Amino acid sequence: MEKLLTAYELAEILNLSVETVWRYTRQKKIPVIELGEKQYRYKKE
Repeated sequence: MEKLLTAYELAEILNLSVETVWRYTRQKKIPVIELGEKQYRYKKE
């Protein structure tokens, strides 16, 4: 099974701030998997 990333892990990989990852998530620029209320994970693609 593929490991899902947190916003912090994705930010480190993409060399972005966590705030930018969250903003892109809200703007639907980054595909996200919702695990629950305010719990998001990202696929490493």
